[in-house]
Amino acid sequence: MNEPEQNIPAVTILIPNYNGGDYLVGCVNSALAQDYPRTQICIVDDGSTDGSWNTIYSEYFKGTPHESVVYTHPDHDKKIDVKKCIKDGKLIIALKLLKNSGPSVARNVGIDYAWDTTDAYCLLDSDDEMYPNKISTCVRKFLEDPERIGVICSDYDTENAETNTLVTEFKEPYEAGRLHQECIVFSASFISKKALDRVKEGDNYFDPELHGPADEPFIGSCEDYDMWVRISESFMIIHIPEPMSLYRVTGKNSSIIAQQKSDIMMEALRKMFSKMNDRHAVQT
Repeated sequence: MNEPEQNIPAVTILIPNYNGGDYLVGCVNSALAQDYPRTQICIVDDGSTDGSWNTIYSEYFKGTPHESVVYTHPDHDKKIDVKKCIKDGKLIIALKLLKNSGPSVARNVGIDYAWDTTDAYCLLDSDDEMYPNKISTCVRKFLEDPERIGVICSDYDTENAETNTLVTEFKEPYEAGRLHQECIVFSASFISKKALDRVKEGDNYFDPELHGPADEPFIGSCEDYDMWVRISESFMIIHIPEPMSLYRVTGKNSSIIAQQKSDIMMEALRKMFSKMNDRHAVQT
């Protein structure tokens, strides 16, 4: 992009992490490698117990001039430790939640923290990676109609961590009717700030209640799906037919776990469609 940096959208790459230490550095480094200049990276460690926070600190903050602050968020009764530094010309923000609260809460905390310094977000799970041109490609598409485009999704490559096989997943073109049948939008998508502001529910962007039985409350199953449906009711969702991310299947992915436990998935879907029906009833 040849525009002056101050004239192009600021994008926050949002990385929630829970015990993803094995792949976390590769994930963050792929965000640092983006060829789009106006990018910041926000990592939210969701009470990890695998040493992820130590990995974040030693890899990106130790020996590097950085700032440490304390942040208060309405969803947490404890203060949140925040560290910030500049790495490879990009701002890295790392927030440490003291208890595991699930991917929706982690994302919501990161969205709120970065809100005043960003125009859009790009989601990235901590065991995945993005290719260097992902943000620049999404921004170019977004600028074609920034008032109406809410989400930009793409194809992706899937890597099986056990077999080391790589398969390209070609997603079907977006169509609203199909979205109501199944989630055809990839989780690692680009989201406009305006869309998030429009669909916010109370204090939340992603719904922290979309999980299954109370004994396994923090297995994410369809919080992404719910977000895409809500945004699709007011904005366009655009599909770019090329792989721009690496999705890693590790056996620990929350979506995989949820699929293996059908009661969790079905309960979350029931809640999601109940919300959708309630919205449509109000509109009519």
